[in-house]
Amino acid sequence: MIEIDIDEHLDNFARALNATGEKVSAKSLARITQFALRQGREAYLEELANDLSEYKIPKTRLRRTIHTAFVNAGSDGRSALFNAGWFRLGDQRGLQQTSAGVVAPGWGLHRGTFLATTKSGHRGVFRRISGERMDSNPDKEKIRELWGMNPNREVERGNSEALEQAADAAARAIEDQAFKLLASIAA
Repeated sequence: MIEIDIDEHLDNFARALNATGEKVSAKSLARITQFALRQGREAYLEELANDLSEYKIPKTRLRRTIHTAFVNAGSDGRSALFNAGWFRLGDQRGLQQTSAGVVAPGWGLHRGTFLATTKSGHRGVFRRISGERMDSNPDKEKIRELWGMNPNREVERGNSEALEQAADAAARAIEDQAFKLLASIAA
C-alpha cells in the first residue's frame, strides 16, 4: 500500500489562514483537501502509467486496478492510500511464444512457460509443476499461472517517480485552492 500525505501542506495553509484572522468553514477546508488528494491521485496514476509503459499494460487497465482510499485521520490529517494487486503475466500485450518459453515485454524470456487458454476461456502464461500430476489426466503434470508486476511494488523499488509527482500535484492544488479561498475571504 502506497500513501501520499498532505499534512505538511495543510499546516502551511492553516498558518496562512490564521494570519488573516478570518473564519473559514470546515466544509471549505474539506473541499480543498479533497480536491488536492484527487489531483494527487490523477498525477500518481498518470506518472505510474507512463513509467510502466514498457510492460505493455493498457493505461485504462492500470487505472482501474489501482484502488484509492481517501483517509481523514482526525481533524487535520488527510491522506490517499493506493492499493494495487498483481497483474497476470498473460494480461500484457505483445507476448510471444517461442520454443524456449514466453517472451514478455519488460520481463524478457520465461523459460519453460507457454501460452494457453483454459476451458473457462481464461488466457494466460502457464508453467508445468514438476512431480504433481493432474487429477483429470494422470499422464500430464499440473500447471500454474505466472504473475507479472505490481504497480505499487515498482514505486517502492524506485522504478517510478509517481509518488513524488502525486505529492507535488497535491501541494500545487492546495496552494491554488488556498489562494482562491483567501481571495474570496478578502473580497
